[in-house]
Amino acid sequence: MIELALERVGFAKYFQHIFCYTDLGYRKDRPEFWWAVEQGLAVPMHHIAMVGDSYEQDAVAPRSFGIQGVWFNPAGSVAGSDTRTPVVHSLETFARWISSTA
Repeated sequence: MIELALERVGFAKYFQHIFCYTDLGYRKDRPEFWWAVEQGLAVPMHHIAMVGDSYEQDAVAPRSFGIQGVWFNPAGSVAGSDTRTPVVHSLETFARWISSTA
């Protein structure tokens, strides 16, 4: 399903690895999910960035495990009071954010 969604919007070419709850058996709010990602990529957790449209699942939860969680919020919604969680309103902004933290 994820691959099809990425294909539909023309993003599939930008991804080499996709990690999904249905394949791993753990959600992003569990450390086991991120251990599997870390091993699958052979990259330490603190070098992994996660961007997604769910404030809790894609930004806050991954940050609790050392992942660079970023909330993709194109609508400018308000959620939570954690000002440490980066927020981007476009994928171009996320790309610039990643480049600046590298």
